[in-house]
Amino acid sequence: MTSQVVAALIAASGGLLGIWLKHLLRTRKGPSGSFVRVPTSKWLRRVPYAVVLLLTLGAFIYFERATGSSETKSHLAAPSIELPHAGETVGRSVTVSGTTPFLFMTHYVVVTSVSTGNRYVVGGGFRPGPGGRFVGAARFGEGEIGQGEAFALQVVSSERHLQEGLIDQLPNGAAVSPTVTVTRGL
Repeated sequence: MTSQVVAALIAASGGLLGIWLKHLLRTRKGPSGSFVRVPTSKWLRRVPYAVVLLLTLGAFIYFERATGSSETKSHLAAPSIELPHAGETVGRSVTVSGTTPFLFMTHYVVVTSVSTGNRYVVGGGFRPGPGGRFVGAARFGEGEIGQGEAFALQVVSSERHLQEGLIDQLPNGAAVSPTVTVTRGL
């Protein structure tokens, strides 16, 4: 059962419980067996509304925790690179593909030179397709620069826009794939 369905059921049951409590607090069975209205204080009349409010709030909190924000998700799951494989020798550019649980976030390919430690966002951001599959592109060096060097590849899912080029640090809350290290061939 999905978290949206559970949250909707909690909210609906809160509404029904509130209606039942309102009826229970305002009526009693009279001597003839029929229900009669009983005077109640204004605070007691507000109890059903408080119950509905609390259960609805609880449903939304449950939904938020079940789906999580991007900061929560980055600790629980991350994008996964399927191609290229770790240790593979690649050309100046390569297609990066894999899967991600973050269907509505923008993804970026980040290339880090192992020798210098410089980290680059390559290409623009992209969104995953159906089933969380993604395809992006990575470039390694310029011309002859970078030949024979090792590069670390990562895919970063972020709600923030990342500019193409050198980047000092990744944004807080970004989900980062495990590193795949490849070597650029000649």
